[in-house]
Amino acid sequence: MAGSLLHEREVWEAAIFLVSKHGKDAPDLARFRAGQLEEKDALGARIWSFIADAAAEIVRAEPVGHERVH
Repeated sequence: MAGSLLHEREVWEAAIFLVSKHGKDAPDLARFRAGQLEEKDALGARIWSFIADAAAEIVRAEPVGHERVH
């Protein structure tokens, strides 16, 4: 990631990996990591927040609003 732009695909790949390793705990773990970085590395914290959001979407059991389920 250093020296390059982070792509949405990379966020989703990281979230998928985290969910495969930690299941429903993945979003909380990513948010915890974001919190650890918040004061030292704002960009890193933001990236972990994106990963947490993606992981939460992956593990979410019910669709939201008018979402379609595949």
